[in-house]
Amino acid sequence: MGGSIWRLVVGLAIPEASAWFSAWIPAVFHVLLASFVLTLAVYNLLEPRVD
Repeated sequence: MGGSIWRLVVGLAIPEASAWFSAWIPAVFHVLLASFVLTLAVYNLLEPRVD
């Protein structure tokens, strides 16, 4: 997740960066997906099981 945020920052801060850095839609999608997966993992780790 940190790599995608770094990619967004580099793409916004350096105008002459390569096209890979300026493709912000995949980076935003990856940040959102990683946030969802991490939230789901924390929920499943902390939620007590009901049998």
